[in-house]
Amino acid sequence: MTQAHNLEVLLKTSHNVLLLQGPMSEFFLQLGEWLKKYQKTVYKINFNGGDEHYYPESVGNTFAFTDKMENFNQFLSDFVEKYSIDSIICFGDTRQMHKIAKQVSLEKNLHFWAMEEGYFRPHFITIEKDGCNHYSHIPLQAEFFQAAFNDLKEKTYQPPKKIKGAFWNGRFKGLCYAWYRNITKSKYPYYRHHRDYRTWALIYLVAIGEMRKLFQYRRKDRALMKKIIHNKIGNFYILPLQLFDDAQISVHSDFNSVEEFLLYVLQSFANYAPHDLNLIVKHHPWDIYFKDYAKQINDFIKRNPHCQGRIFYIHEMKMPVLLRKGRAMIVLNSTSGVSALVHNVPVKALGRANYNIAGLTDQNSLENFWHNPQKPDAELFNAFRQYHLNVTQVVGSFYSEVLLP
Repeated sequence: MTQAHNLEVLLKTSHNVLLLQGPMSEFFLQLGEWLKKYQKTVYKINFNGGDEHYYPESVGNTFAFTDKMENFNQFLSDFVEKYSIDSIICFGDTRQMHKIAKQVSLEKNLHFWAMEEGYFRPHFITIEKDGCNHYSHIPLQAEFFQAAFNDLKEKTYQPPKKIKGAFWNGRFKGLCYAWYRNITKSKYPYYRHHRDYRTWALIYLVAIGEMRKLFQYRRKDRALMKKIIHNKIGNFYILPLQLFDDAQISVHSDFNSVEEFLLYVLQSFANYAPHDLNLIVKHHPWDIYFKDYAKQINDFIKRNPHCQGRIFYIHEMKMPVLLRKGRAMIVLNSTSGVSALVHNVPVKALGRANYNIAGLTDQNSLENFWHNPQKPDAELFNAFRQYHLNVTQVVGSFYSEVLLP
């Protein structure tokens, strides 16, 4: 029996659908219209003015939750009973209201669907039942994907349309979301955002970050990129960092912060890596406005002088350039790890990544990984990739366009 896409499953199992908090864009409004096209009754709960801006109350069955979060469990329980809700959809299953919603779904035997950025970025989004990433119920076993691949062989997956404009659209829409969230605080007095920046502070940070990119990072990174392309820095591993307040750090790992993760890997590199091996630390592109780890890295090198000239910190270099030349990658849970697997680059995952599977990622110690990185099994990765592209992934970007069937 051929495995159905999760959107097909959603349509088959849903009649009255509740949308909770979505991404900072019009996507949930688009999703609601798509569900209505298939004769589903759609409800929406807004939690702040940003939600309301992108999903206005003028749309039917739209409600505002303006109470304290400690009262949301009872509010939601009453809501799903009153409107006979059978499916709940959210974006970001680690947010407080969505964790509550998942618990209510379990108690009342509802379908709970979580959406996230795509596992295969930048041209996909993710939808999974019961949770994404480490919360996914998909077994982290090679045998599962190999068996599932046999059911997918009759499907021909078409390469995605390239989605344009998502990067800058995301920033602009995020600023609009923050603006409307702040100017409607009197209506939603108890709301606390998981990334709580005031609008003008956010605008300032973005402006400063763009200036640094233009006048500080870009020139330095381009010079290093030329050396990498012409094989002038020798063998190197790649260390991509997470966004500083990402749930991949706080929820899906045993590290308390990006700084702690970074220091752990740097210390291992200093203690165990071959002396002819270099390490390139890549800053997260969305984190460029909020954090900089140059001082931490420089202080570490001062304490470990044998690492001088072997650790490089970059901001503005495209990942494919690194993957074409890099020997291996160390990640926490970053989707950069999936990109590395696409390029047949060995990956060591230190968090609870949904691709940390024997045969895909190196299962030995980090100490050993510096000397003997294990390449991924190409056939297993193809099975893993085809499963997700045919089951959990949808072509598009939350901040540009999503190609719903």
